[in-house]
Parts: sequence; structure tokens; C-alpha cells
Amino acid sequence: MVNSNPFKHSNLDLNNVITLSDSYKDSQPNMRPEGTTGVYSYYESRAGSKYPFTVITGLQYLMIEFLCGEVVTQEKLDFAVELNTSHFLSDVVFDKTIWQNVIDNHEGKLPVRIRSLPEGTRVPVGCVMFDIENLGETEEDRSKLKDLVNHLETLLMWIWHPSVMATKAVTIVERIKGLLKICCDDPVTASLFLYHDFGMRGATGFEAAAKGGCAALLATMGTDTKVAIPFAMKYYGANLKTTAKSIPASEHSVMSARGQLGESDVVGEILTAYPTGIVSIVGDTYNIGNFIFGIMGRDYYDTIINRDGKFVVRPDSPRFDDDTPEDQVLWIVESLGEIFGYTINSKGYKVLNPKVGTIYGDGLKEFNIEDIYDKLIDNRWSIENCAVGQGGGLHQDHSRDTQRAAIKSSAQERNGKWYDVFKDPLDKSKRSKAGKLKVISLSGVLTTVRQNDPKFSGYEDLLKVVFENGELVNPITFDEMRDNAGVLDTKFIAGLFG
Repeated sequence: MVNSNPFKHSNLDLNNVITLSDSYKDSQPNMRPEGTTGVYSYYESRAGSKYPFTVITGLQYLMIEFLCGEVVTQEKLDFAVELNTSHFLSDVVFDKTIWQNVIDNHEGKLPVRIRSLPEGTRVPVGCVMFDIENLGETEEDRSKLKDLVNHLETLLMWIWHPSVMATKAVTIVERIKGLLKICCDDPVTASLFLYHDFGMRGATGFEAAAKGGCAALLATMGTDTKVAIPFAMKYYGANLKTTAKSIPASEHSVMSARGQLGESDVVGEILTAYPTGIVSIVGDTYNIGNFIFGIMGRDYYDTIINRDGKFVVRPDSPRFDDDTPEDQVLWIVESLGEIFGYTINSKGYKVLNPKVGTIYGDGLKEFNIEDIYDKLIDNRWSIENCAVGQGGGLHQDHSRDTQRAAIKSSAQERNGKWYDVFKDPLDKSKRSKAGKLKVISLSGVLTTVRQNDPKFSGYEDLLKVVFENGELVNPITFDEMRDNAGVLDTKFIAGLFG
């Protein structure tokens, strides 16, 4: 069989922990004070983050995929030497002795320890989420391994992406849950699917879609980022039946296939193909007013009313200049109510005939979602009448700076003694912590303190070992992460779908 990749290095293994680092990290082993044997660093969201907390998630994936087992081999080291000699135009910048020591004395396994708060936890800004320290069997061994910590910083920093997405989804769904308590008779069930992930095509690639989509599922069960499901199964032991759901849905290429005069026929074909269950049909390929009042309300009224399921109409664009998502949603809901009827629930809010509903997901920002639901409530409609979705608004529109993610060294060992290290620039929001640290619960609030502070000697350190000497320790499950996030009820979900 001919390799479809014609290039010389088609079999090159890109998953090489030796080269998965910023270039400048490889120039630092010769910069540390003589006698350094240990480096201790921590990860946090710094002051000035967008959200007051960060939902830590994605660390176990990084450890399994990049750190566990024999990840340093002679073949990988030889390539790293070749790469860095060319990259730096020098053969003295890259220190191969670090990695040769890992191969010769540690079976290619990384002699570091990582301790972390449980994934899914909402961690206040400024509180340590995980820490990392190099190990080693002797002082000489530790000396050769001291730069592993800073080298791995780059790779471990990738946790920022799923953590921000989890934080965003948790924040949005928490707001939705609060409104459901006001206007909905069954807020627990409604909260499972009112927020939907449409972001796979807007992600930057397979990995971003998978890990980001998995992170969003800590707060919702609705997704079209299907790759997030096997990702959650592989790295967090998720249950296929209880991880995520979606529904059949049309798009403009379907609705326009027979031309504008054939749009109604296409709807009929879809209803024939899906005679039961929920089906979502895009309604503004041509004119959403005609779609709702003509096609739904005239051509297929009886079919929709008598069908065992729900017909969900989806707008994909404004109706006119200056149309807002909240105005369009209110108009759609009121139009559906006029045609198909509604009831008043026990909380005094209108609920559409269960045969119909709507979903909006066109370019929504967080404030758009709030505006949509505020508008419905202001007009005495329960928000369960309209689901919302995000694509790029969930998977994009953020960066490492959103939660000001940082990994900083706070303690270093020289000649058998640990020294505090920290930065204290003019921008005090970037001042880092000093010393070896622990996280405690202080009056119910996660708080970072020094390990040797006598005032907190009786407090449990909530940072637990999750990785040591190349091995995963104390793995966490997807349901445990969901429970830690505190948005979805995993037992309730298991009762529905398990």
C-alpha cells in the first residue's frame, strides 16, 4: 500500500514530550544557580480573570496522552538533538543529559509529581489548581532532572482551553437554571438540554473540538460536537448512554434542495422520515414568517398536532436590519402560541403546546442568551420554550488570558535547602506566590496557603497526587467531574438514560 503522505518524514512521531515545549525552555538548564536540585511550580488563574472562578478540567487527558508510561525514548531524543541543533544554529543550547538520564535511569518515565484539585471543581481566581515538582533518587539525579518542571510547563498550560470552556458553559447553564426555577415547573429536566454545543466546525481542529466539547458537557447534555463523547469515554471513563444527546436536524442545503416553491415538500419529507420524536428544522432559508404561518400553521398543522414528538423551528439569521435575537425569539414563541396554543403553568408562565418549540443559535454571545431569556420572562413566557446554542461563541471568543492562566515557580531547592522564589513586577496582578503551597477549605472557600504555615497545620491539603514517576494516580471519572461542577445531577441522568 502506498503511503498517502509522500513526504520523507511522514512517520515522524509528533507526540514527543522532548520537543513539546517553547523553544526558549531548552536554553534554560544552564541558567540556574549552581547546586539547584529541585523546582516546584503551581498553576492558577490570576487576578483580573473574566470569571470569578475557573472549572479545572483537562489535566487527566494531558497526563494520559503525553506523560504516562515510557514517553522518552532514544529515537525521540536523537530527533530532538537533530531538531534543536538546526533550530538554534548551535549544538550547545539543548541539554540532552536531562533526557538521557530519564532513559538510562528512569526507564523513559518522567520522574515528576503532580498534585491537583479534583477536576470539575470551581476554583476561585488566585487559588492554586495543581502543582508540579521534579523527583529523583539521589541529589545528583535530582540535579539532572530539575529542568523537567519548567519544560513541562508549556504542555501543561494547555489545560487553559478546556478549563475556560467548562467555566463558560457552567456559568451560562447556572444562569439558565436560576431562571428555570422562576418560570418552569420541571427545571431539572429542562436544564439538561436548554444549552447546546454547536461548535465542532468552529473549533480549531480535532483535539480542540474533542477536549473543549467534553469540557462543555460538564454543564449540559446537549451537543453536536459528537467527538466529545468518545473523548470523554477514553480519558474519563464516561458512560456512552449518559454523556450527551442530540436530535435530527435539517440545514439550508436540505431546505433549499427543491427551491423556494418546494420548501414545504421538503418539510413533509422530513416529517415522513421522522414520524416520532424531536426534530429540528431550519425555518429561514427563505422567509421564516411564511415558514411558521404557512408551512407549519397551514400545510402541516394537523401532522404536527397529531405527531408523537416535537417540531422545533430554528432561525439562522435576523429577520431584518436591527432585528435582535431576543425580539425574534419572542416573536417566534408568540407566533407558535397563536397557532398551536399554550398553557399557563403553576408559576404563572406560558408554556407552548409540547408539539412545538424553537431553538436559537446564530452567533450568540453570553449577553444574547441572557437577553433572550429575560425577554421571554418579561413577557410571561417560560424559558423552556426556547433552547439556545453556541458554536464559535463557546469554542472560540476566548484565550489563555480570559482566565489569566499562569504556571509559576514558587520554590527551588539548592544544596539541600528550599528557597522561596517569586516575581513582583510593577503590575501587581502578576505578582506570583512564594514557597511550597497547599490548598485548604477555609470557611468553605478554597484558599491557598504555605505548606509550612503553622496557622494551617491542622487543615487537610486538598491537592492530591494525580501523577508520579510516569504513572497516573487516583484517576477521576466523567461523572465525578460533573458532580464536582455542580450543574447536572448525574443520578437523575442515569435514571433517565442509564
